[in-house]
Amino acid sequence: MKLQLPFVSRRVHAAVLAEAAGLRLRVAETEKRHDEAEGERRYAVDELAAVSIVNVRLTEDLAQARAVLAETVASDKTSIDLAAALERAELLQAELDDARLVASRLTALVESRQQLDDQQRPIDAAAPVRREAVSARLRRERERVRKLEEIVRELQASHVADTRELHDLRQGAAS
Repeated sequence: MKLQLPFVSRRVHAAVLAEAAGLRLRVAETEKRHDEAEGERRYAVDELAAVSIVNVRLTEDLAQARAVLAETVASDKTSIDLAAALERAELLQAELDDARLVASRLTALVESRQQLDDQQRPIDAAAPVRREAVSARLRRERERVRKLEEIVRELQASHVADTRELHDLRQGAAS
C-alpha cells in the first residue's frame, strides 16, 4: 500500500516555516546568552582565584608582621619599632578585609549568574547534546568555586585567629 502525504495549505506551511525560524532564532539567542554567562562565570572564578592568592599573600605578610612585633617586644626595642609593626599589621588587616569583600561579591555574582542560567534554561526535553557537555563543565566549575570558597573560609578563620593573637600581643606590649 502506498502512503500519501496529507496536503497542507500554503498558509499553514508558511506558518510552520515562520514558527521554525522563530524557534531557531530563540535557540541562537539562548546560546548567545549562555555563552555570555559562561564567560562571566569564568571571569568570576578567575577573580575568586586571584582573591584567594591575595589572601594567602596577606596572611603571609601578617605572619611576618607578627614575627617582627614579637621580636620587638622580646628585645625591648624602641616604641617607634612597635608603632611601625602595629601600623603594618593594621594595613594588612585592611587589605585582607578588602580581599574578603571582593571574594564575597564574586561569590554572589557566580550564584546570581547561575540562577539566571537556570531560569533561562529551555523547558523542552530535547536538549542538544552540546548542552550536556556545558552542564558537566558547569558542575565542575561549581565544584571548583565551592572548593575555593572553602579555602577562603579557612583563610578567614586563620585570619581571625591571627588577629586575636596580634591583639593579645598588643595588649602584652602595652602593659
